[in-house]
Amino acid sequence: MKETSKSYYIGIVNGIVFTFAFLFLLIGMDEEFHFMDNGDNSEGKLTVDTIISDLSMFDEKDVEKEYLNGHSPEHILDVLLHQYSMVGTIWEEKWNHLSDLEKVKMLLDTLKKEDTSEKESEDNVYQSQAELNQIHGQWSLEYNDSIEKEFQKLISMMPEYREELNREKAVWLKYQKAVRDVADCEDHGSSTPMFVDDVLNQGISLREVSFSKLILHLKGKGALFSKTIFTSSMIADAYSTFIEALGKDEDLENKAQYQDALRKEHRCWEEWMYCRASLSQKLPSNIKRYYDNCTNMVKRTKLLQLKNQNQALGVCGHEVIDCVLPDNCSDKALLNYPGFDKVWAKHCENTDWYPKFE
Repeated sequence: MKETSKSYYIGIVNGIVFTFAFLFLLIGMDEEFHFMDNGDNSEGKLTVDTIISDLSMFDEKDVEKEYLNGHSPEHILDVLLHQYSMVGTIWEEKWNHLSDLEKVKMLLDTLKKEDTSEKESEDNVYQSQAELNQIHGQWSLEYNDSIEKEFQKLISMMPEYREELNREKAVWLKYQKAVRDVADCEDHGSSTPMFVDDVLNQGISLREVSFSKLILHLKGKGALFSKTIFTSSMIADAYSTFIEALGKDEDLENKAQYQDALRKEHRCWEEWMYCRASLSQKLPSNIKRYYDNCTNMVKRTKLLQLKNQNQALGVCGHEVIDCVLPDNCSDKALLNYPGFDKVWAKHCENTDWYPKFE
């Protein structure tokens, strides 16, 4: 009985001590987390303020922000390292040269990317490939419809050239049919419809470029154009390189069909460019200059598409995306790019190497 009483009182004392410790912890948690800037707060400088801002991007289950109140960046670093064990995902050489504050920032950036990826996966978890194909196809239809509406605006601005503009549209449609034949030469499994849509969207984007800035000019707005002149011989060389690359592709079974489809597309392309050159001769000088600049931009866009050789379309990995020419590359980068097949071959020799674009 005495032993029981002794244990009982010891339990009461321990409970009181635990309660006071818990209250003390709550008081500490209520203190606001401040950081002394100590002077310079120039753009891009890492501060604990940015850390707190970054912490607010996460749910409490991911980063216990309240628990971190009142602690130093070093302590935050320890908590993050322990909770996420992410040191192994960061280049050791770079990591060792960072300050504690920069390490915290890097870890938080990594957490953001993982958090975003998880949310994107959750958003897409119930979407089958067939559903994605349908969504993608609907977007392509809407894109084409929007460009057609802009074309009708152009006709309303240039009613005296209605017949010529519609004739040019008919020639473009013939070219677009040849583009579809090219798209049908590749099999991407269940994601093939997305690939076909993206190839067709390339043709639609050419049509958009062919008159969008002319409409701006007719509305009295300024429009910027490339100063580089893109020639028919550049386009012909890019077609030849693409066709040659197909012939060397050991994984491609229907090489001859693909190559013939590209040759047909090239002929339709030249017919479209001839039609535009003929229409240009009928335009007054103030419109002709803008129309010809639009044609030059069409050639630039087509050259980029040909050099990318229908890569990074549909569903593909980041390695392929990082090896193709981006739409916003400089003219110099575009002209110096040898073709996706050559760039990819170099990347395969050294998977750490990727092309750099200006």
